[in-house]
Amino acid sequence: MKNFSMIVISLVLGVSLSMSFSAQGMDIQKNALTEKDFSKIRYMFPLGTRWSSATEALGHYFKNNPLLSPDKKFRSVGTYIIADDIYSIALGPDGKSILAGLKDSRALFLSLPPRALKGHTGAVEAVAINSDGTKAVTGSDDMTARVWDLVTGRELFVLKGHTAPLRSVAFSSNGKTIVTGSEDKTARVWDTDTGTELKTLKGHTGAVVSAAFSPDGQTIVTGSTDTTALLWNPITGTPQGTIKGHKGALNTVAFSPTENTLLTSSDDRTARLWDSKTGKELQLFKGHTGPVSSASFSHDGKTVLTSSEDETIRIWDTTTGKQLELLTGHEDEVDRAIFGAHDTTIISKSVDDRVILWKRI
Repeated sequence: MKNFSMIVISLVLGVSLSMSFSAQGMDIQKNALTEKDFSKIRYMFPLGTRWSSATEALGHYFKNNPLLSPDKKFRSVGTYIIADDIYSIALGPDGKSILAGLKDSRALFLSLPPRALKGHTGAVEAVAINSDGTKAVTGSDDMTARVWDLVTGRELFVLKGHTAPLRSVAFSSNGKTIVTGSEDKTARVWDTDTGTELKTLKGHTGAVVSAAFSPDGQTIVTGSTDTTALLWNPITGTPQGTIKGHKGALNTVAFSPTENTLLTSSDDRTARLWDSKTGKELQLFKGHTGPVSSASFSHDGKTVLTSSEDETIRIWDTTTGKQLELLTGHEDEVDRAIFGAHDTTIISKSVDDRVILWKRI
C-alpha cells in the first residue's frame, strides 16, 4: 500500500475541497452564505495568510491557483477556517464537497457556492448526503432530523418523532428512505420524498448512536451504547439478528459495499468485522490504545479505516486483519475519519475541530 502524506493542517478546520469551478472569485448568491455568515470563516493560502472575507480570499485563490490542471483533473488545495465547534462531518459522493454539523445549530455545506443550512435549534450531531449529492439529512439535539435541498439550501422536511437527541442519520443507497438513531433507544425509518415516518425500530437498551443501510437497502444495522448491533428489515421493522462480542459501547456501524459483512467500532478499543448473515466475527482489528471512535470501509471493501481517541488513524486489511498504515498528526482525540473519492484521500476530524486532508503518494 502506498503511504499517505498530510498536506493540510489548520488551527481550527482545514479542508481541501475538490471543486470543479472555473470562474475567478465567487458571487454570494441568494440562499447561499452571506458575508455575515462568513464572519467566522477565513480562507488561508498559503498557510498563514488570512483574509477578511470569503469572496476576497476565494477570488485571490482562483486567480492565482487554477483549480483545474491542464489535463482537466483537479489538483488544487485550499484550507477553510471555521471558528464554530464541529460536531459531525460527511463527504459528498464525488469527494468534492463537505457537510459539517455545528454546535451552534447550523450545518455548513462547503461547496461552491457554500451554504448555511439553518433551522435546527440544537447542536447538529449527525449529517449525511445522498448518493447523487442533491439532498442532505441532519440530526440534532433538538430531537428532529431535517431534509435539505443542497442545490438551493432549502429545508424540505422536518422529521419529528424521536423523544431525545439524535445521534445518527443515513440515506439508503437509492435515496428513497432515511434511518435516524436517537438517545431515546430507537431508530426510525422515514420516506425521503414525503417526510413520513415508516417504521420505529425498538430493541436496544441504550442510545442508538449509529445506523446504516445495506447496499441493497434490504437491511438496516443499528449500533448502540448497549454494546450490541441489531439487524432489521426496514419494510416490516422486524429484527433479523443480533451482533454481540464488544465489551464496550459501540460508536459506529457500517456495511461493506461489496460483501455480506459489516463493521463495528467500540469504546473497547477495537473494531470488528462480522458476517452479516450469521453474526460470526470474522476479524478483530486491535491496536488502538483508546476507544475506536469510527470505522469505515474503503470503496472496494478491501480495507478498513479507523479513528481513535488515541489521536491516531489506522488502515487495516479486511482479509488478514493486519494493520497496514498508521497516520499521526492530530493533537487531540480523532472522532471521525472518512475515505475520499477512489480511496486516494482521507479526511479526518479531531475534537479540537482540526480537519486534516491526507493524500496518497
